Amino acid sequence: MIFFLILLPVLLVVIWFRSGLLMGAGESGLPFYDLSIASDNSRWAWADALMGNANGINVASHPTYYILSKLESLRIPNFIIQATFMYIILVAAGFSIVYLTKTLFPKIKNEVLVVTAFFYLFNPFAAVNVWNRFLYNFMTFYALFPLVLALFIYGIKKKNYLYAIYIGLATIFFSYSLTSVSSVILLLGTLVFSALFWSLLSRSRKDFFYNLSFLCITLCAFALLNFWWLGQLFTFVGSSGYSSSVPPFLPRLGISLILVLLVKGLDNLHILFGLCTRIFTQTICGGVDFSFFHLW
Repeated sequence: MIFFLILLPVLLVVIWFRSGLLMGAGESGLPFYDLSIASDNSRWAWADALMGNANGINVASHPTYYILSKLESLRIPNFIIQATFMYIILVAAGFSIVYLTKTLFPKIKNEVLVVTAFFYLFNPFAAVNVWNRFLYNFMTFYALFPLVLALFIYGIKKKNYLYAIYIGLATIFFSYSLTSVSSVILLLGTLVFSALFWSLLSRSRKDFFYNLSFLCITLCAFALLNFWWLGQLFTFVGSSGYSSSVPPFLPRLGISLILVLLVKGLDNLHILFGLCTRIFTQTICGGVDFSFFHLW
């Protein structure tokens, strides 16, 4: 099993980078073209890109770019650095989901664990939303999420508060994955839900209070170890950029309308992926009719 989890990413990386070129798509651009620039732009709360702009929680990506820029300074080809980065993400995601599965099902066979890792890496959702979109924060979060959840559940089962610290350290190592607010909400929300679930299943008052205390310590460790970029999130919420963009947008769209779009799009994947609904285009785009996208 370990051989499979290590060898398969090697084959994928060799195939992807066999031509010696960089890979890039979407909003991520080509940061591996010059990692020193990416490191400098993510180092401070304010960047000089686009005539100056606030980085916000994008500063969480700086540790990753800093380490990679040091490899670049050693004259290592940039496509080799990107290939190494992709390899680490694939291996970490594979071992993380195996660790999570083993934590939930201790008696599971190794053959099933191999299938679990393969499905996690190459299921349709991952193919479309992780690898196809090619956003590095999504990739790193895909590796971080099962690891954090496994550590959390294992800490509850073993009643060891040290695992709360391990979770905080893991989020520092994969801090790039937390440059998306939705990823932060999903991660912390899952931990809260898991703690409540295990608390409801607890057979004694002692276990009940331990689960809740473990959750509180985990959240505190997360906040303390990641405050260096969480502070930028609070700064953005109080900035003029937030007040001029987010509040005016939400009343026009509405949370209920977002839920309607998702529910109606669940059986129309091409609509869900593109948000190509009449409601969306008429509400957000000022009534412009993009009839080319209306496939239903």
